[in-house]
Amino acid sequence: MNNAKNIHAESHAVEQTLTDWYSAIKRQDIEAVSAPLAPEFWIVENAELLDRKTLLNRLAEGFPVGVLTATLSDFHTDVHDDVAWTTLRNHEIWMPYEGVAQRVEFIETVVLKKIADRWMIERYHATLLETAPLA
Repeated sequence: MNNAKNIHAESHAVEQTLTDWYSAIKRQDIEAVSAPLAPEFWIVENAELLDRKTLLNRLAEGFPVGVLTATLSDFHTDVHDDVAWTTLRNHEIWMPYEGVAQRVEFIETVVLKKIADRWMIERYHATLLETAPLA
């Protein structure tokens, strides 16, 4: 029973790490965006492979252009010792300061590693499902 409670707590911590990460992106706080990314972080977004530095640079370049909000749902999280993975849906809204806002839908899988009692994002795979202008 205690183990089940611990796994539930760790699953929640993993999901909260991702929720907090997207909140930092919305706030355009590059230090908070960087903090949960493991040094060996990689992301596959659609057909592109980006390392930690490249992703952070792209996000920082986009901050003056608009704001991204994300609503995460349908988490399917597994935790095994110091490694966790989750698959989820990401419902994003890209709101450029000039132009038309876009709704963007992804399905994503994320691998995290616990380093110094903190869940760090190690691998991220995002598959674009749909993009559409907001009416």
